[in-house]
Amino acid sequence: MLEYIYNHSPIIIQNIMVSIQGKIFEKQRYTNHYFEEIKRLRECDDFFELQNQRFNEFYEYIKENSEFYLEKIEKNNLSNEKITVDNIDRLPEITKDDIRKNIDKIITTKKNKLIKMGTGGSTGKSMIFYTNAYDMSRKIAYLDYFKEQHGVYKGMKRVSVGGRKIVPINQKRKIFWRFNKPLNQLMISAYHADGDNL
Repeated sequence: MLEYIYNHSPIIIQNIMVSIQGKIFEKQRYTNHYFEEIKRLRECDDFFELQNQRFNEFYEYIKENSEFYLEKIEKNNLSNEKITVDNIDRLPEITKDDIRKNIDKIITTKKNKLIKMGTGGSTGKSMIFYTNAYDMSRKIAYLDYFKEQHGVYKGMKRVSVGGRKIVPINQKRKIFWRFNKPLNQLMISAYHADGDNL
C-alpha cells in the first residue's frame, strides 16, 4: 500500500516519505551499540587482532546456532578443524543462490525478532536477508569509521548512488534522485545512471 502511495505521489511527497524512512533508519542504526562500536574502532591499536577475535566469535556462533552452516561444516569435514582468518579459504563458498534457497536454515533467531532487509538487485536478482538492531548498528559504525578515515563525518551532506527503487517506473520527469533529510543524503537511482541521464 505504501509503495502504491509513493509511486503515485508528487516528487515533493516522495522526498518526505524517503525522509520518514530515513528517520526510521536513523533510529535503528544509531543505537548504543553503534556508539560503543565506533568508540572501540577509534581506540583500537591492532585491527588484525580485532578481526581475528570477531571471526572466532562469529564462527563459533554459526556452528552452534545455524542449521545451514553446521551442515556445511560437517559436510566438508571441518567440525574438528580450527578455522581462523588465516585459513578461511577452507570454508565452502556460499553463493547468493544458497542464501535465497536456505534463508530459513541460515537465520539463527526467530524472524519476528529480526529486521527484514533486501538488496536492490542492481547486480541482477534482488535478495532478501535479515538483520537485527545490534548487527545493523555495528555495520554502520564500521562504515562511518571507514569514512572518517577519509574526511567524511556523520551528518555531512552526501550523495549515494544505489540500486534502491526510488523512482517509479512510469515517472516521466527526468528527476532521478530523492533527498533524505534526516541523513542529509541525496539518493541517486543507479537504474537511471546511463546515457543521456548522466
